[in-house]
Amino acid sequence: MTSKRINPLTSGAGALSALGLALLVAIALLVALSAHPLLALRAFFVGPLSSGLAWGNLLNQALLLTLTGLAASLAFGAGSFNLGGEGQTYSGGLAAVAVALVLPVAWGAGGILVALAAGVAAGALLGGLSGWFKVRFDADEMITSFLLSAAAVPLVDAVMTGPGLGAPQSMLIQSRPVAEAFWLPGLLAPSNLHVGVFLALPLLVVFGVLVNHTPWGYRLRLMGRNRDFARYAGISTGFYALMPLGLSGGLHGLAGALGVLGTQHALVQGFSAGWGWNGIAVALIARTNPWAALPAAFLLAFLDQASRTVVLQGQFPFQLSALFQAAILFFITARIVLPRWRKRRAS
Repeated sequence: MTSKRINPLTSGAGALSALGLALLVAIALLVALSAHPLLALRAFFVGPLSSGLAWGNLLNQALLLTLTGLAASLAFGAGSFNLGGEGQTYSGGLAAVAVALVLPVAWGAGGILVALAAGVAAGALLGGLSGWFKVRFDADEMITSFLLSAAAVPLVDAVMTGPGLGAPQSMLIQSRPVAEAFWLPGLLAPSNLHVGVFLALPLLVVFGVLVNHTPWGYRLRLMGRNRDFARYAGISTGFYALMPLGLSGGLHGLAGALGVLGTQHALVQGFSAGWGWNGIAVALIARTNPWAALPAAFLLAFLDQASRTVVLQGQFPFQLSALFQAAILFFITARIVLPRWRKRRAS
């Protein structure tokens, strides 16, 4: 029994074919349902790259999705299915804002690091809790991570408007804004892009090397391929069931902390905008390979920004982005599930 490294070219070819089919579906929908197909196609393909504002929003979304996609890939690659990314992202945002609101302004950049660390810790705690339930009670981590996330989101919504955090004067459901000293510097104003999201790049390199080129990564991949064999080989299956979920939660929490300190500068209801769920889509497209998380995230972010551009120009209904993401997930999961089904039928 061996745990082979995933060949980026081989897995990438399959992902590109699935994305190509999804893109054909998108083009067909635009042509069939838009009153002005050529204008809709131009808005779709050119809109996300047409200005500094568009570029900035595309980069910001893509790098945040790289983080959450990497988070999901680490868990999935070890055979631990983390469906709680949304709640972990939300919790990370809450922890970062809560810490930033109590720290002295004089802390400056040091305060930013402490707030980001608090976000990582909050997400890791929520993710690690699912891992602990798995190790201690053999509870299905898909169910526990989902349920914990489902409980965390409304809890954070309630806390953000509570005593000490709430901003009664605001028209939005949000916390008090953090001091400007703790804002992550913005880029390409007035877009959402800020320097913090570029943390995704070194983290991608670090985890790409760890997963694919170290004994730790070998044991992680072996756990994902065959947990019983990993136990027989002497690997601590309890540790490798808990640790990937903790790491996954920590990266989700970091994404949430970066979002609130770099873009909203406060905890706003719904700020995560589906980053946790879309991270699962990134992991599926990348086939849990950390190296492929960045291009997968850029493709998803481009499709989402392109859909928004078409909608804003009145060429298509608001649900366009959801339709495209559904098409992508359909073809990606079909590519993964159908070969296994055929192999099972043949045996």
